[in-house]
Amino acid sequence: DQQALWLNDAPAYGRNGTLNSCYLYGGDAVDRINRHDASTPFFMYLALQDVHEPYQALPEYIDESVPAIRRNINGMMACVADATVNITDALKAKGMWEN
Repeated sequence: DQQALWLNDAPAYGRNGTLNSCYLYGGDAVDRINRHDASTPFFMYLALQDVHEPYQALPEYIDESVPAIRRNINGMMACVADATVNITDALKAKGMWEN
């Protein structure tokens, strides 16, 4: 049984196929920021991989007013943008944005 999704240094059993990666990793990043003691150093490397093949945007990010050829790419980028905003907001709320 192969596990495609990993979290840190181990397979993320039970989480594969449960969420779009910008939700999964973006949400995990926000949770880690919220739990972190802001008086200690913090480093996070986050590589959101949403904008790659297969080009499949979540339905809530599909804008029917956009030409069909761009809908999925635009939707995938919008999901990454939302994750980035959520992470930025969490850092600001913890007083960690300027660090």
